Amino acid sequence: MIILDEKCKGLESILRRALLQSNEKHSVMDTIFGDFDGCDIEFSKQDTQYTVKLMWKACEFFFQHGSKEIIEKAFEGYSVEFVDQGVAIGFNSEQLPADEKGKEEFIDKLSKIKYYVFSGPFRQIMNASPEEVKQLPPLQLEVRPGEYVWIIPKEDGSFQCGFSHTVADKTDLPIARVVYAEFNGVRSNAQLNACPGAVSSEKIPADLSSFEFRDAGINGYIIFTFQTRHFKTDALKEKAIAQLMMFRPYLAYHFKCTKAFTHYRMRSFHTELVQVLNRAKPVLAKPKELRTISGKTDAQIQFSLTQLQSDDGQTVLNALVSLQKITSQESFNRYEAIVTPGILDLFFRILQYDNRTQFLETTTWILINISCAPQDFYPVFEQSQIVPALVKTVTSTEEVVIAQSLWALGNFLLFNENLRDQAMKSGILQALDPLLSQPVEQNQINFNLIILLYVLRVKIRDSEDKVKTMLSAAFLVESISLLDSSSTRYALSSLGTICEDPSARILLYQRPQTITRVFQITNSLNFQDAVSALHVLNTLSMGDDIQLESMMTTKNLKYLDVTLTSQNVAVVRDCILIIGNLAMGSDVRIDAIIRSTLVQSMLSVWRGSSIELRPAIAGVFTMLVYGKQQHIRALLDYPLMEILSPTLTSSEFPLARQLEAIHRCLSVAKHSSKMVAVDHQVEGGWMQPEAEVPIIQKLLTDLEQTGGKDQIEQLQGHPDKRVQMLARMIVEGFFGGNEVFAQFLERNTQQALGTGGFLSLSQTGPSSGGGQPVTQPSPAGTLFGGGNPFSVMPQPGNPLHTQGGVKYGQ
Repeated sequence: MIILDEKCKGLESILRRALLQSNEKHSVMDTIFGDFDGCDIEFSKQDTQYTVKLMWKACEFFFQHGSKEIIEKAFEGYSVEFVDQGVAIGFNSEQLPADEKGKEEFIDKLSKIKYYVFSGPFRQIMNASPEEVKQLPPLQLEVRPGEYVWIIPKEDGSFQCGFSHTVADKTDLPIARVVYAEFNGVRSNAQLNACPGAVSSEKIPADLSSFEFRDAGINGYIIFTFQTRHFKTDALKEKAIAQLMMFRPYLAYHFKCTKAFTHYRMRSFHTELVQVLNRAKPVLAKPKELRTISGKTDAQIQFSLTQLQSDDGQTVLNALVSLQKITSQESFNRYEAIVTPGILDLFFRILQYDNRTQFLETTTWILINISCAPQDFYPVFEQSQIVPALVKTVTSTEEVVIAQSLWALGNFLLFNENLRDQAMKSGILQALDPLLSQPVEQNQINFNLIILLYVLRVKIRDSEDKVKTMLSAAFLVESISLLDSSSTRYALSSLGTICEDPSARILLYQRPQTITRVFQITNSLNFQDAVSALHVLNTLSMGDDIQLESMMTTKNLKYLDVTLTSQNVAVVRDCILIIGNLAMGSDVRIDAIIRSTLVQSMLSVWRGSSIELRPAIAGVFTMLVYGKQQHIRALLDYPLMEILSPTLTSSEFPLARQLEAIHRCLSVAKHSSKMVAVDHQVEGGWMQPEAEVPIIQKLLTDLEQTGGKDQIEQLQGHPDKRVQMLARMIVEGFFGGNEVFAQFLERNTQQALGTGGFLSLSQTGPSSGGGQPVTQPSPAGTLFGGGNPFSVMPQPGNPLHTQGGVKYGQ
């Protein structure tokens, strides 16, 4: 948000050069320039005489309402001349202060000449008593053709200032409505509930019905209500007048920025939509290849397969090269000719007993291509020994052979559990040991290795060899920071599963920089990257208090804050669940979350259009309420009853836990001296600020308006004794007026319910700080805990990648 200064920056710059930096080489010439709202300012110099002249059509209006006296007082001792539509301030060099500080103050004062002109009618209201304000008439000023400013004094000494706004292009009206709506919701922010009331409307408000003006072309009206507390000191008066003077330029700037950002988002969405549509275009089948009557293509395959059985090495190599070319063709679909026990056995013998690089390279290439065969052929692969042979080939000294062997293994193991079991029994983790121990570099071997680890992530997690599990985790941790985004996505997904093993998770806790990198990836615009990173964080949230507190740095929480603004509902939901896991069971973590901006961001999501996210947000607020008393006091600024009340009718939340949370909030609020301003609706549909009321009164009103009171009254007859007692405590203690009976219930609830009871806050009273810890909710809740990571990677419909033809890089 850009708040413009009340000083004229152009005039200030000219005065500084003329009075502070003037010399023979650089002299200031006479200058005329424009300011906001059609105001012209002229600076002239003749010998030692200086003149600053402001010309503004609105000057005549302001001079009639007190601005003349203010200007004469502000520039007493200098030449002040009033003209029809302006004022001129004259001075000579002898009248300037001698010291540089005095000159700076004089320049600041003179650059605020428009402020002094504008402040006249406002100073009349602010400096008058309530009785004198009653005598002041409402004022109307046409600052531009068809655009107005209204000043309306009130009987209690307050006043209203209204502005009209016109949109030149009617297609921009939806954007204007968005800008207007921001002013209507400003007081809903807990940090701004004491600011002047601001309301907007597209129709003429009732407060302006007494004025006569041309409303043709006006698209919106904005009215600010200033109470006497808003201008009780000179500093507050100056601030209020300055911001009102610059409101119209600020509104125009804010509107244009909103329009530019909206157009940017529309263009980005259009680009993404075009890409989606292009990907959705059906691939037209190419004309079927014409063959001779003898079936030339099948003849080539049969000839090459026959040559594979030769004892001559060169003949076998030629056959392998021929098969490599055939299987790499885009139209190849003759898997039944190659995927046979006899041919796979030939491939196995080459991989198992032949160490010649060209043979191994060509064979692994063929295996990559035939690994795309339909699922019907996988029983043949299971019966053969291809997977154990490829595991042995991974230990080759040739990089090309290693890369292609990893590639083929990833494709073979992706959709078949039996082949994954074969690979584990063949010692694939031992074969990968040298690759996992070497420094991570951005090359084809490491990319294929990460994909293979992704395929085997569950097997690695459940492996009895914890050294190999930790070695795999260490490799993935290094990969997150060094490899490209496509590799990082698979690395994160694999790491999230492997780190469900506590030994591997400890390794990640020892790398705070990597954890910060994972938090950063949650801000990615790519949905899969963000969800993969959230998978890892969900796994890390299973740690103990010390481990989790080390994760919750200010920087990491800011990354989660940005993730909450994502346009993807699944990403936001997973982020909220992780925040709930972090908040569970620790006052230190609850304190860190409340001190950050996460609570405000979740409240913004709760007020948004994604209704399905509200239960998750309510669960987080429930966890936060189970903190210390000062934590609950900090949360009183938020609409707790609006958030917690709907959970009483949801089957996802234990009734006793939610009733206890509501009771905690009401108990702390009852002993709090905090006052809040409550708006009420008056004639004309306008919201006017009412006198401040205790916070407990607002919470009880919110609980009743959201239907929570009726639900709690019904729960007094619930068969669960604990639910019944909690409901009676809330009704009798806060609505029924029988506070003695409520205190009796609180004193006896612990004994009546046994260890399943809870600690009442109403007996402790308000404290100056610290507060005592309270019982935490059970970790077996519906929304949080349990340690089951959510699914992160979408299951592909084809092997990860193949080599040759259309399958290559798929």
